[in-house]
Amino acid sequence: ESVVAKNVITERDSDDVIVQNYAFSQRCQVMDSPGLLVRQDEKRNEMEQLTLAAMQHLPTAVMYVMDFSGGAGDKCSSIEDQLLLRKEVRARFPRRPWIDVISKVDLGIKDGAKETLEEIMGDNERSVLEVSITEGVG
Repeated sequence: ESVVAKNVITERDSDDVIVQNYAFSQRCQVMDSPGLLVRQDEKRNEMEQLTLAAMQHLPTAVMYVMDFSGGAGDKCSSIEDQLLLRKEVRARFPRRPWIDVISKVDLGIKDGAKETLEEIMGDNERSVLEVSITEGVG
């Protein structure tokens, strides 16, 4: 997902940014963190621990990028695992600004994946951003 996250940011930056002169400085820092796997904290590797530490200690918003095309289907990146991990991370950081992103929508979305995400999200969360870098969607 690292390439997708970078391209989402690049695409959004290139067309949607309006530059104005302000008397104060606005900053936005983006960190594309190493991926997390569905496992207990004690079994997380150093990179996963660093990701969670950064999220815990920095004033961050979360852009959670998921691939529901079924193409990432190894045992670590199944749609089910992505949804479990999303639920875990969201529960860990309930007050953080949060954006759910479904990437690679040009490849299709497996039946039931989006509906399951919407069930996990509940009524208090906003809609999902669907993107395709290939087709320039989102």
